[in-house]
Amino acid sequence: MSRQSIFEKLETGIDFTEEVKRIDHLFSKSQFYLNTIGDKVELLSIEQYINKKFFLSWDHRKRCLSNLELRSKLGIDSDNYYLYNRCSLEQFLTYCEYVSNMLLLYIEKGDMTFRGFGLKELGKTLFSLFENIDSCLSELNMQRKNDSESLRCLIVEINPAATIAADGLATGTALKVFEYNHYLLKGDLDKKREILKHLAGVVEPLGKKLSSIGYGVIDENARFLLNNMNIRHNNLEGKNKNPLLEGISESELEEIYDKTYELILLCLNINNYLDNKEFIEGLKSKH
Repeated sequence: MSRQSIFEKLETGIDFTEEVKRIDHLFSKSQFYLNTIGDKVELLSIEQYINKKFFLSWDHRKRCLSNLELRSKLGIDSDNYYLYNRCSLEQFLTYCEYVSNMLLLYIEKGDMTFRGFGLKELGKTLFSLFENIDSCLSELNMQRKNDSESLRCLIVEINPAATIAADGLATGTALKVFEYNHYLLKGDLDKKREILKHLAGVVEPLGKKLSSIGYGVIDENARFLLNNMNIRHNNLEGKNKNPLLEGISESELEEIYDKTYELILLCLNINNYLDNKEFIEGLKSKH
C-alpha cells in the first residue's frame, strides 16, 4: 500500500467532532475582552461578549435569555456528550449555523468601542473562525447566506440557479429562495409549501412577460403545479381536491414540490435574462 502524504490524509473526510472543538476554541474559549465589575476585571470570549452586549436585542432568540440557553435548546451546549464526542452531520451544521448567526449579530451590531486587548489576535481569530466554517461547508457543498437586514444567517446547499435567481430580489424574498435548500427542510413539507406559496406571488406577475417571448409553457407548467399540487390550495380534500394526489406518499409529494421550486427558479432566471437581453444585443450589434 502506498503511503499517503499529510495533505492526502487531511482530505479524506471531515471529523465533525474535531471541527466543532476547533471552532468552539476560537469562539467560546479564547478571551479578548476586559469587562469591569466594580473593582473586579473578568476576561470574556467572543461568545461571552456577544451574550453580554447584543444577545437580548436579537429578534430570533425565541425568548431565550442567554446564548447558553439557546445552545441548550439546540442541543449544542458544552454538556452535550454527542456533540463533543460523536458529533453528527446535523449537529455540526446546527452548531455552525448558531456560531454564524452570533457572528453576524456581532458584526452588524458591534460598535467596536470595547475595552479589549490583543486586537490583532482578535482579528486573526475572527478570520480563522470564518475560514474553518466556510472550508468545512464547502466540502459539504454548502454555504452561509446572510440577511443583514433581519440579522439571520442560514446554512444552505450550494445551488447556482438559486444564486442567480435571487439576484435583484428583495432581501427577504432572496433568503426564501436560499432557505428552500436549508439542510433541515428535507422532508418538511409544510415549510417547503410555505416558501413555494411566497415565491408564487413573485413569479405570478412575470407570466405575460414570459409568454410574450415564447416561454409561456414554462409559466403555464409552474402555475399548474402551484395551483393543483397542494401548494396554493388544499388539493388533498374539499372543493379543490385533486384525484391525482389521492394516496400520494409524502416523498412523492416532496418530489413534486422540489420540481415546482426548480420551475420557479427557471422563471426567475429567464426574467433576469430578458432584463439583460437588450444590453447583450447592443454588444452583439457592435461586434
